[in-house]
Amino acid sequence: MSGNVISVNVFDKAEIKEDQKTEFKTSIFVDPVSQKPGFRQMMTIAETLAAFINAEGGMLYVGIGDDKSIRGIEDDLRVLANQSADVALHSVRGNDESFTYGGTNDKYELKVRAIVKACLSANASEYLGAVNFAKMGSKTVCRIEAKPCRPDDCVYAYCKYGPGKPEVAEIFRRFGNQKRKLEGAERDDFIKQRYGHSLLARMTTMRTVDPKVSTEALLDGIRGMLAEKVITGAAVTVT
Repeated sequence: MSGNVISVNVFDKAEIKEDQKTEFKTSIFVDPVSQKPGFRQMMTIAETLAAFINAEGGMLYVGIGDDKSIRGIEDDLRVLANQSADVALHSVRGNDESFTYGGTNDKYELKVRAIVKACLSANASEYLGAVNFAKMGSKTVCRIEAKPCRPDDCVYAYCKYGPGKPEVAEIFRRFGNQKRKLEGAERDDFIKQRYGHSLLARMTTMRTVDPKVSTEALLDGIRGMLAEKVITGAAVTVT
């Protein structure tokens, strides 16, 4: 665990703005509209990190508003310190945790890493870099580093679009100062870029045979073939 409080100069808000490699969020828990803690905000954080990983990497600053106002993560720390408030957030995608994190920087980092582990594909954790903290006046700001993934890999997010709806594995990527969900031809082109044309043809065949086959299942299949050396790198050969 780092839990490091680093120089305020590193977080100098005059020097940073939202762009291809920088994003601001006010909280990892508290919805900016409802002002209540909930799963949707945690999912937004996970999707943002996935988008960075699938592009050039980047830094997510938590505790800063879109207008660069310093909000701090104190509300998040209070949620972590309060078991009754945090209990609903312990169960992420059915991964129930039987302990309270507590309201410290180290525990905050633990929660960030737990969100990534629960809401993104298994390979995402290796691309999550340092989690640091800085005091800006009376407020604490957190900076989360997302490293770019290897050119023959990608990360996907488990998304749920309403109560009772099934989870859908989605691919997000960073474009300028926003994340975008890849769909249709854009998604297939990205997969082809990462895994090769012949594999894309095989995936298309899989979708024709079973239109309900999920992106998650396809990507898991890809990783299995890579691990078994049935396919290798960007110049993919399918045997």
